[in-house]
Amino acid sequence: MLAGNHHGTVDRAQFDALIRDHPAVMVPADTGSLQLAVQLWASAVTRACRPAARVFQPAPPADPDIATVLLPAYLREVEQEMRRLAGSCLPDAVRDSVLAAVGPRGVVAYVGDPVPGRFGGLEVPVRYRRSSEYVATRVDGEPPEARELAQDTLAGMVRLHPAEQAAKEIGEALSVLTHDAWPQP
Repeated sequence: MLAGNHHGTVDRAQFDALIRDHPAVMVPADTGSLQLAVQLWASAVTRACRPAARVFQPAPPADPDIATVLLPAYLREVEQEMRRLAGSCLPDAVRDSVLAAVGPRGVVAYVGDPVPGRFGGLEVPVRYRRSSEYVATRVDGEPPEARELAQDTLAGMVRLHPAEQAAKEIGEALSVLTHDAWPQP
């Protein structure tokens, strides 16, 4: 435990009491200073990426025509938020590497007719490939080159609020860049 000019070892109950008033991270007593620094930086990045206010992402309508507009707009918003977060919470030395690890945020997508969902209701199927473009096209039947395309639903692709999705992708990129050694606070 580090608190101001004081340090010491605390048990779980004391730690739980302290974190009510102060941001904190718990590490084993034999943690080295480098490991502690990385853990604290991971916590700081995670905290900085967290939306300041609670956010809510409404479920998208099961309308394929609306999906062709909604999906590109959502992905553009995620990219904007990711660039904003990267600019505010990542040092210059790693910012470009993290954004490169995320890769292109756009898609070339093909939106199909609604199908029955697994839990009732309707789902809008989407076949896509990542791209620097933001294009969603309505198709009847199989899209061109369907075998090379990823498959999801509109609801699955826009499940998280753009701020949450951007934070998630930054964390995943940091994990990839550190060969899955990035701490998960």
